[in-house]
Amino acid sequence: MSVKFDNYINLYYMDYDNAIQFLKQKYGVGKTDYFSPKSYERFLRGETKNLRKGNYQRTSEGGLMSNN
Repeated sequence: MSVKFDNYINLYYMDYDNAIQFLKQKYGVGKTDYFSPKSYERFLRGETKNLRKGNYQRTSEGGLMSNN
């Protein structure tokens, strides 16, 4: 099987803490929030039912890319 598939299988069988450590080591820690903080606050207050993404997203390599 491929290395990529083997990584998915190994991740599947890990407990939560080990999976998080594995992903942090592989991709690094996120540099910003995935969701817009203002959108999240509105969601918590019940003003909206949907969250909006922030201005960044993770690329397939695990880096950050601006959406601007």
